Amino acid sequence: MVSKEVWFITGASTGFGRVLTEELLVQGKRVVATARKPESLAELLDKFPRTLTTTKLDVTIRSDSESSVKHALESFGRIDVLVNNAGFGIFGAIEDVPVEEAKRQFDTNFFGALNVLQAVLPTMREQRSGRILNVSSIGGLSSYMGTGIYCASKFALEAISESLHHELSPLGIRTIIIEPGAFRTDFLGHNYKAYDASNEDYQSTVGELIKSFATFGGNQKGDPLKAAQAMIEVAERADPPMRLLLGEDAWNAANSKLQWLQRDIANNKSVTLNMNFDGK
Repeated sequence: MVSKEVWFITGASTGFGRVLTEELLVQGKRVVATARKPESLAELLDKFPRTLTTTKLDVTIRSDSESSVKHALESFGRIDVLVNNAGFGIFGAIEDVPVEEAKRQFDTNFFGALNVLQAVLPTMREQRSGRILNVSSIGGLSSYMGTGIYCASKFALEAISESLHHELSPLGIRTIIIEPGAFRTDFLGHNYKAYDASNEDYQSTVGELIKSFATFGGNQKGDPLKAAQAMIEVAERADPPMRLLLGEDAWNAANSKLQWLQRDIANNKSVTLNMNFDGK
């Protein structure tokens, strides 16, 4: 049975985007699958001609977002769930990553998502309904050595996601931040760039992390299909959470960050609360 619900997915050619697209189609959902090279989705289009439409979308190009949303509305008449999934990773010590590369990271992971959001939101506001799934990372909640530039782009995505939660909830639109840990996608295949540690001071920290990518990629414990199914389930909840952690490693990292934050807040309570003018 074909569902009336329409999903709009960025970065649908590989990784989470591809697995999510396939699972939605199997479940009878209508999907607008976008990619920089939509021809990579031709096999799926042949298999699901009634419930799938594809379109070119480079999220860094504003006009692509606008034309893709127009195509979605002409094809299916509405957009119920937006999945901002397109993204990639740049890794290395903060001192080593060129500023131009940091800007390129933000152009996709942050400004690209913003382009798509601003193109989709008028439709959702008119409908007075919708779900926005911004695919962040556990790195959007807790940063680590060698991941600072990537995590910064995800922290920024989470910041606007929290604002969207407050701005859009009264309109019947809910925003959900997806925070995966390590999953067996091609993220550590061709979809990342790493800068080796340029200084001996970083060899035992950032250097070792970068070396580990060679063997860690393709051996992650996380199952992308389970992640896709979890995204579908959370989007269909009447009262979804603002954040959804995915993976045992994400759970552990989030709780470690929470304990660290609580410890710092508690240990400095007297300093924090003693900031008013004396006698006030």
